[in-house]
Formats: sequence, C-alpha cells, structure tokens
Amino acid sequence: YFVHYNTNNTCGTAMNCGTSYITCLSCVAPAPPPNDLVCNSTPITCGQIISGTTVNATNSGTGEGGFCSVGQTQPGVWYVVPGNGQIMTANLCATAWDSKISVFSGPNCSTLSCVGGNDDFGPACSSSSASFSWTSTVGTNYYILVHGYSSNSSFNIGLSCMSPPPPNPTSISATQNTICNGVSTTLTANGAVGV
Repeated sequence: YFVHYNTNNTCGTAMNCGTSYITCLSCVAPAPPPNDLVCNSTPITCGQIISGTTVNATNSGTGEGGFCSVGQTQPGVWYVVPGNGQIMTANLCATAWDSKISVFSGPNCSTLSCVGGNDDFGPACSSSSASFSWTSTVGTNYYILVHGYSSNSSFNIGLSCMSPPPPNPTSISATQNTICNGVSTTLTANGAVGV
C-alpha cells in the first residue's frame, strides 16, 4: 500500500515536516504453514516430491533456532520419514533458492538428536539448493527441517532411497598362495558379498 499526501488539491509543496501514524484496527498475522512445528511434520516417502513453503513459518518449537551441521538463520518447516535401513537423500535441487536442510532423528517429535545437515553443494545438488544424505535405521523416525539462508520461499523437496552397498568380505582365500608366470589360482571371497 502506498500513501500519498498533498498539501492541497494542486499538489502543493509542504514547508514543514509532519508525522503520520498507522494504526491496525484488526491486524491478524498470516497463518503459518501446517507443518511449521515438528510435531505437525508432513510425511514424505522414498521417491516422492512434495511442494512446500517456508513463507510465514515461525522460528518456534522443538528443534528450531539451533545448529545441526548448519545454523538455522530463517524459520523452517518439517517433514518426517520412518527409517527403512536404506541410504536416504533429501534434496531441494528443483528449487532455485539458497536453502538449508537439517535432519534430526528421534523416537518421537519431542526428543530430537541431530543427524546432520547441508547448506550448499550437497551430494545431490550442484548449487545453493541444499541436499543431505544419511543411512537410516529401521524403527527410527527422521525429521527433515527445510529452512533458508537469508530468505523464505516456496520449494520442492524430494526424497530418494537406495540400498546400502553390501559389507566387504571378511577374508579371501586362494587355491595356491604362490604362483609362477603362466600358472593360475582361484580367489574366493568369504563372509560377505561386497567388493
């Protein structure tokens, strides 16, 4: 809204300074996003992309305003995913916004522990759009806080999941431990099926 004052109907110039006051008679703050608080986190699943916003978010509640690998400098919104034993990656790559992601774990939304976070150039994004990867544990909930570096914005959050690589073999045995040129041996990996 722009307020324009004239000294008369011919747009005359005032010779003295004045003070104006604006009084709100019925001002109501805009409602925050529904997932503004961690206990109202929006569920997200592997392979899903969800549109969201931090506009009108508040900086209150459990997990807000602290430090989890990155400092929280703007209000954020929350998403939750149950651990499934896979490597999970939350990303905001589809959004051209200088964003941050912090990931917490906990048995419920009132008891959170920092897993980690990212500000820029995470494992999935090659820009100031944040992304963060972690190995999840079955039975643990993961709470993803999306927040900005210096501003609020709408965004798209994606969650990808992949199975972790198998563990390395515990030992390797050979049919012959000493071989000469032109002779072969067979190597056998024992224990696990990794590389």
